[in-house]
Amino acid sequence: MNKEKENVSIKVLDQVWSKIMKGKALLRPCLSYPEHYYKQTLYQKIRKDYRKSLINKDNTFLTGFVPMVRQYCASQNIPCHVNNSLQKLKQENNPKVADLNISEGDRKYQRELILSAIKHQRGIIKAATASGKTIIMLGIISCFPNAKVLFLSDTHVPTSQMKEAIQENGFENYNINLFTIQKFHRLNPDEYIDKYDIIIVDECHSGASLTGMYAKVLMHSLATMRFGFTATLPSTISGRMALEGLFGPIIGEFSIQDGMEHDVLSKPKIILKMLPENSKVRELRTYKDVYDAGVVNNRALNRQVILDAKESIEENKTVLILVVQIQHGENIVNMAKRLYDLDFVFVQGKTDSDIREQIRKQMIDKKTKAVVATAVFRKALNIPSLDVVINACGGKSEVMTLQAIGRGLRKTKDKEEVIIRDYYIPSHRYLVDHFGRRLCLYFQEKWL
Repeated sequence: MNKEKENVSIKVLDQVWSKIMKGKALLRPCLSYPEHYYKQTLYQKIRKDYRKSLINKDNTFLTGFVPMVRQYCASQNIPCHVNNSLQKLKQENNPKVADLNISEGDRKYQRELILSAIKHQRGIIKAATASGKTIIMLGIISCFPNAKVLFLSDTHVPTSQMKEAIQENGFENYNINLFTIQKFHRLNPDEYIDKYDIIIVDECHSGASLTGMYAKVLMHSLATMRFGFTATLPSTISGRMALEGLFGPIIGEFSIQDGMEHDVLSKPKIILKMLPENSKVRELRTYKDVYDAGVVNNRALNRQVILDAKESIEENKTVLILVVQIQHGENIVNMAKRLYDLDFVFVQGKTDSDIREQIRKQMIDKKTKAVVATAVFRKALNIPSLDVVINACGGKSEVMTLQAIGRGLRKTKDKEEVIIRDYYIPSHRYLVDHFGRRLCLYFQEKWL
């Protein structure tokens, strides 16, 4: 007698958790990923590999994984039954944002992403910087005029820009609360567990952890709809799995290449320069020492960055110089003033949010020509008129590099391309390796 084929049964408990009623063993390969740790022995650290399970002891797992589980079972020919009695939000209006036709022409992709969000009710929208993510967010909200909405970001810049977009597009009467995650996660979950219908997270890749601030909020909210917006997914499988569990799968994509083909994004023009080798840097051993000597305090690099910025300023271009460390920014600002009598504005974490917004608007109007900035201006910065982005900080992260390029991608009637300046520092294998990774990205995206 043939045995009945093994199957999987899942019950969706709420918007956060689902439970495996049958077939846990069948789902272990799907709901786990390779991970490792290091065990210290008497003489060395030994790497230990294992599989990190996403199934809790009570057989629950994050509801965002349900589509992935369905897909896995289908690929393995495993019968899968999902008991989901959750109600979707009912769409009341068609997508509409004031002063912008999103149903025709080059911006039609925005409408498609909005409709995908309404259909799926949760998930990740992977859209290139400058593709109009704020308009897409407002387009989603416009379909649910009575919904209570929570907008979260990890810096003040996106919240300021969203507030401005709400006012410009006539959304003042919508119930939209804007918070940074640093402030919101301090609230008692009892205050928001059933308060919101829709949660929208900008730059969601920064919350790619199941133990971080975003996880705390999303795991304690019963919001029906939840969307994460990002231009770049996390590089680690743990980060990507965290995003999928908290939000859901990718439900829409619009790449930089798509943006150029739709004629809505500027084409990056990459300009590379080789700097002199410093033999003293080559002798250093730790990455911290290498970065301090080879980047932060590299006078040849800082001088070249200033000269390149000066050349662009004289051509009436606006310039954003990106650094990681405050000391690096101060080095560039001080050298620019001392050697060339140039006044560069420096924006860092402790710069008041109102002042940051004032500087952003001055750059848009070209009243401020050159700004040196740390990470606070790397993400979600809307300056359509930005002409030149100078990567003064190097780095190997694809996310950071794409964020840097994204600052200047917005296209205007006066700007067809954005200049991206980068520097090859041959003084140490760390710096050479990092430049090589950025170079591969430029070739991969067909910008070189």
